[in-house]
Amino acid sequence: MKNPSFLELEHISKHYGIPHKSSYVPILKDISLRVETGDAIAIVGPSGSGKSTLLNLIGTLDRPSTGSIFFDDRNLSELKERELAKVRNQDIGFVFQQHHLLPQCTVLENVLIPTLAEAAAKQENNVHERAVQLLEYVGLKERMDARPGQLSGGECQRTAVVRALINRPKLLLADEPTGSLDHASAENLIQLLVDLNKEQDITLIMVTHALHLAQRMKKQFELLDGKLHPHNE
Repeated sequence: MKNPSFLELEHISKHYGIPHKSSYVPILKDISLRVETGDAIAIVGPSGSGKSTLLNLIGTLDRPSTGSIFFDDRNLSELKERELAKVRNQDIGFVFQQHHLLPQCTVLENVLIPTLAEAAAKQENNVHERAVQLLEYVGLKERMDARPGQLSGGECQRTAVVRALINRPKLLLADEPTGSLDHASAENLIQLLVDLNKEQDITLIMVTHALHLAQRMKKQFELLDGKLHPHNE
């Protein structure tokens, strides 16, 4: 019997509509993937290939039509919505193409938002101190009192990364995180993700259309016609 992986997708499919009807739209077809602790994985593919859909399934933002996802020894399909919400908040960090920072809040306040759901339990862990340390790590300690409108695009995305890390997630999901950035900012953000993966042993799965950025990850896969393939060098 094989050892359980940190994350495992078994024969995942996702479709919309009813099979054999005109409304039926297959998105993902029989995808299986094993992810080990500390992996850094890039998933590439053309626009509309289902990359974001796959990431949403892994992140429990959506459920597969068929198949199972096992995460940290749990079958996600067996969890109730409240349990899935806790997994999203505590065990999985998300970074999207748009930073989704609250414009009225400071950098520090935005970073602390994910901790509010369990504020009492987190008080002992001193999340404020962790937030400041992480902001210093990404070079934003001096900007923690600024608001998003006062930041560059790269600074906003780095803030979003810190927000994703504040609850010490086991898995970081990044969906086209450099899509709205210039070349230099994109390179800096990818280097930050690589460093986090190496230095803090955070398991990373990144979706991108940019092959040169994907090649910075340890493993690359291509999503094509609804199926996932190891990317050929």
